[in-house]
This record gives sequence, structure tokens and C-alpha cells, in this order.
Amino acid sequence: MRIGIDARFVGTPGGIGRYTEELVRHLGETDTENSYVLFLRPLGSRRLARFLSENSQRFRPVIADIRWYTIAEQLRMPRIIDRERLDLVHFPHWNVPLGVRTPFVLTVHDLILFDHPSRRASTLGPLRYAVKSFGHRLVIGSAVRRARKIIAPSEYTKRRIIGRFHISKEKVVVIPEGVSEGSPSINSGTTKANRILYVGNAYPHKNLERLLEALAEVRKKIPDAELVIAGNDDCFFKRLKRMSGAGVRFVGSPSDEELEDLYASARLFVIPSLVEGFGLTPLEAMARRIPVVSSRGGALPEVLGEAAEYFDPERADEMARVILEALSVESLRRELITRGREQASRYSWRTAAIATRNVYQNL
Repeated sequence: MRIGIDARFVGTPGGIGRYTEELVRHLGETDTENSYVLFLRPLGSRRLARFLSENSQRFRPVIADIRWYTIAEQLRMPRIIDRERLDLVHFPHWNVPLGVRTPFVLTVHDLILFDHPSRRASTLGPLRYAVKSFGHRLVIGSAVRRARKIIAPSEYTKRRIIGRFHISKEKVVVIPEGVSEGSPSINSGTTKANRILYVGNAYPHKNLERLLEALAEVRKKIPDAELVIAGNDDCFFKRLKRMSGAGVRFVGSPSDEELEDLYASARLFVIPSLVEGFGLTPLEAMARRIPVVSSRGGALPEVLGEAAEYFDPERADEMARVILEALSVESLRRELITRGREQASRYSWRTAAIATRNVYQNL
């Protein structure tokens, strides 16, 4: 088969770019039968340059320097994709151009667009926001209906897709994401005494304002507690900076190396989200022997299992209590580290790539 992958997110901060890159790299390791066309922006092409050179017989790049969620995407991407005469194209996100005729597989990571709609998640004015929201809903509805198969990263997300769009459960297959095989299994030893780490974007559903409230309570008991927030340095990140108080450090758009240093120095990892479709960053923290405390939002209990301590994301007081326990009680910390390493080992990008290839083959 000749399979296309819309890889324009590769090289960008966030989970979709990471998912797409890991999928491509592990398909390169595990699929010797099919050939691939990767639709890339220049940033992604540079990031995958070595991979493309080493796999040039099976992976061919096509530069498609078109931003997602734009009119240009709707008008130009169908022609770029369809002229390749592919058997199948995989869209790793719901932004599928309405005019694409090539059969496609779709990955839907979450339905936050529907579950937590908020103008606070946009910098647009009311009218432009309404138009954009309508357009997004139109595009995702069309993509879900037209897709030959839909991949969801969790059972939670699968249930939400089926419930929202009233489609057959057989159309949606669950393929969990993985934890990078290159992740260090032992913390480097530079852990800061009471450093709490959050990694991710600062969109409203991430619930970081409430995390700041919880930190203020934690610092009443542990005055040197520090929260490090690492994520894409966008307008939401900057807005949160303006709201923050003492004991908060922001690291904007960290490199892979900087992120590893942050993981290595963390005593605790926290994910306070109101909802998540999967939960990759806490798994990566677990792989690095960092205890994890998590909200009960969305798919997080499903993905993290018994390897995390949980709190109600709507209650800053409960969040603070759980953080305090995970910083202070050594027996709990040891148990979370042990359970965390075991839980993280259950998730593999190689396994995800093989399962995804099987979806392609079985259409």
C-alpha cells in the first residue's frame, strides 16, 4: 500500500506533534511492506531529515507549508494529497479538509472542543470566535463521518466519540500512545528538594489557575515548594504568568534536552486537568521515577491506573492535600515510584505503530 500521513504537526510543541513523530519513526522500524508519503512543513522536514535519509526507499517527504485550521488548508491540502494517488491517508488530528477524496484514517485524541468550549481558549472576538467554532465543529463532524476508521488513545475517548457522533463502536479502535524508549529510567540525582513539575500547554481545561491556588496552600506548610510550569510560550502561557505568585517558575517552549533536565530535577509531577483524552506527560514522568499526582479528569484514571494519587480537579484544597502528602510521605513516594515504572512500561510507541499499521492493512 501507498499510505500518506499528514505530518505537518511534527516539530511543533504539544501532543499531536509528538504523536505524529513517534508514529512515523516507529512505522519506519516495524513496517517493511508499505511505502509512505509524509506531508510536512519545513520545520518537520528538518526534524526528520536524518530519518528520511535513512529510510528514503519507503518514506518520501512532500512539503506542504500550510497552517492548520485555515482556509488555505481547506483549499490547498485536498489537491496536494489527492494528486499522490494514495491508497490511504492518515490524519493524526481532526482537521481533515472537507474536499479530500482519498480514503482516510483519523486519530481523535479528545473532544475538548465539545466538552469544554470556552472563549477563554481563544484570543478572538465574539463574532470571529463563533464563526471559527462553527467551522471547527463542521470539520470534525465531517471527518468522523467520512473516516474509514477512527483511532482513539483511550476507552474514555472512544466512548465520548461514539456518544457525541452516534457512530458504530466498531468504527473506533483504541490504540494507546507510548512512552519513549529513550526515556531515562533513573533520575539523574539532581532532584530539587520540593520542586513540582507540570509539562503541557496552558489552555483553560488544563486547570492551571486552580493549581496556582493549590500551590499557595502547599507553601503555607512547605515554604520552599516550587512549581515549574513548562510549555508552549503562547498567549495562554503569558496570561498565566501574569496571574502567578511566589514560588512559580515558567519555562517557555523547552527543548528536548531542557525538558529532560526539568524531569531530572523534579520531586513530584502534577497533572491537574479538568479532562484529558490520554495523559502522556504523567506516563513519561513515571518512566523517569517521578511520583505522579493527578486529577480524576477524563481518561487519566484509565491510563495511570493505581500508579498515581488522585484529586478532584474542581477542589484546590484537595489538590493541595494530595500534593503535600506526595512531597512529604516517603513510603507513599516509594510506592508511587515503583507502581509508576510498572505502569509506564505497559505503553510502547512500537506497539502503537504495529497496531496502527494493522488498522491500515485491515481496511
